[in-house]
Parts: sequence; C-alpha cells; structure tokens
Amino acid sequence: MKVITDRTRNPFGFAPPCEEFIPGSGDPNADFHLIGDRPSEPTAADLLEDGRFEPLRVVLETVGLLDAGAAGSIYTSYLYPCYQNGEPTPAAREAAEALFDAELRAITAHVLLPVGEQAIEFVLRNYSSMAPGERSTALHGTEITNGSWIIVPIRDPAAWEAGDAETLESTLRSLRSFDYRRESDLGRHVTGPGSYRVR
Repeated sequence: MKVITDRTRNPFGFAPPCEEFIPGSGDPNADFHLIGDRPSEPTAADLLEDGRFEPLRVVLETVGLLDAGAAGSIYTSYLYPCYQNGEPTPAAREAAEALFDAELRAITAHVLLPVGEQAIEFVLRNYSSMAPGERSTALHGTEITNGSWIIVPIRDPAAWEAGDAETLESTLRSLRSFDYRRESDLGRHVTGPGSYRVR
C-alpha cells in the first residue's frame, strides 16, 4: 500500500488534544520510522530539529538515511507530540498514543527506531512480542526481529556513552545491506505479468 499525499508535515491532518504540538513529518512511504517520546522544545519543526537528537542526526546522515539534514526514507513522530511543561496526564497520553498508533499503521514503515526509555518501552510493549524490561535502554542498537516490524531501540542521545554512536551506525548499515522489507510477491494471484508485493 502506498500513501498518496504531497504533504510531508502532518500528512494525515491529525489534531492532538493541545494547542502547541510538533506533528509527525517526513516521507509518508518511509521504510524507517523514528519515534521519540515528547518534545523538549516548542520551536522545532520536527523531531530531528530537537536539539537533544543532534548526535543521532549525525549517525542517520552517516548511514544515508538523511541527506544533509533532510529526511529521506524516514518518518519522524512523537508518542506525545504536545509541548508542555511537566509530565502529561495518563488520559492525555492515552489520547495522543491512539493518534500515534493510527499514524504508525498508516506509514507502514518496515523498521521502527524508538528513541529513549519511554518510546522503547512503548514500542516493545505494543508492537513486539518482547516484554519491556527494567533495562530496555540496554538494547541500544540491537536489531529485534518481530512478526510485523524490525525494531532497533536507541538510547536517548543525551545519555550516549563512548561507542553508542558506532554501535547504532553498525546496526543500521548492516540492516540496510539486506532486504529488510520482508515482502511477499503475490503476483501469481492477480492477472497480468506484474508483481504484487505485500507485507
């Protein structure tokens, strides 16, 4: 399935339950979906303009997922896109996460890249058969193969230690070296010589 839209910022027109928010943006047909917990500054145009993610931006550029800072085959969004001081209420989080889930399923990326403990635990709990543990961030740069997605957890870049950037870069390079899309050609079930590839 391909998403047909000419908008790269909030392509589905989602309206979170708040006034100030940073919507999902990037390629609506992206293979990689970068997922943060919530914005730390209100002025960023998207997740990758958030100053906390600068070390991660460098890695993504190095492996070719970003071209001079512009999103290529990547989509970025927050679990809780609203900017606010203080932790959101459970009800507010639940409402925002329902929108996030709809967005994730509309993008249909093949690889999920949750960043930070909250995002890692949410993604593992909701989109894998692996229960999040007390040390979810210890999975940094690990490729987790799941029925529907490949998940690569990423420790919060602000807390990266020596070797964290290299570990993530190595995993992403390895992942991109083979067909991570895991699609099946069902062309034999349709008329004509063309292929019909589905996840």
